[in-house]
Amino acid sequence: AFVEIMHLAVDDAFRSKGVAKALIQYVRDSERVDEIIVESPEKNVEFFKHLGFKVKEEYDQITDVVRFICRLKG
Repeated sequence: AFVEIMHLAVDDAFRSKGVAKALIQYVRDSERVDEIIVESPEKNVEFFKHLGFKVKEEYDQITDVVRFICRLKG
């Protein structure tokens, strides 16, 4: 099974304290999850890469927006 995280945001007061990393780890540790998919803005791509996500850039012609799809398997 996979989990798709639509929006992951951490309040400014709690940033750089490991909150987002802990949330991802919680999902990752679930027995039934073998893939996590997150759509991320470009500014957060390095965070997901640091956690082991593979990142694919996709261009949406309809909305004229570049999206970053981050996938973590296993």
